[in-house]
Amino acid sequence: MVNLAAPKTLEFIEYILEQKTFTQYRAKKELGLSMALVNQVTRYLLARNLITRQKSERKYVLRDAAGLITSISLFRNMRDMQLLEVGISLEKEEAMELFSPDTVFCLDTALANYSNWWRSNRVCAYIDPINLDALQTRFAFSPGNNTLVRLFKASPPVKPVDIQGKKFTPQTRTIIDLVCDNQINAAEPLFKQLWGQDIAKL
Repeated sequence: MVNLAAPKTLEFIEYILEQKTFTQYRAKKELGLSMALVNQVTRYLLARNLITRQKSERKYVLRDAAGLITSISLFRNMRDMQLLEVGISLEKEEAMELFSPDTVFCLDTALANYSNWWRSNRVCAYIDPINLDALQTRFAFSPGNNTLVRLFKASPPVKPVDIQGKKFTPQTRTIIDLVCDNQINAAEPLFKQLWGQDIAKL
């Protein structure tokens, strides 16, 4: 059994989802992973028909992005990584200004950058647990229900994208997180855009 949520394994899976085709050697070299891990995960995904091998080359092709992402959710639940959930009286944009510049916004907050129709009153972010006490103190001064703040420990670490001076999870990681948070319907439009499949019917 391969744990698809293990940090290095998940990094490799994100790479497969983004590249759509890959060779084991290129993945090993670009990600700095061991060939043993790359080979083990590749064989695991082949056996489950989530990727296929091109017979004439050493390339592998992503076959079932929806199946792969939903398989990750069997090993990974965002609730297990949640550090804090609290309602505050501040508006969403005001709440986001309370975070340090290295904060990586995720889930609903990241999705709003990639979808014209998705809006929520939640601020979701990956933070360093060492900053949790300071944030809890800030939120204690503005209790309410205008905005729901959800904070998580990043596992594995995120390679963020910069959008208008703030950091967000990239599209692939945003979808993985949403599915691992039981928000598969929210992920559907962006998923269709990236992989041309309907994930919500799984």
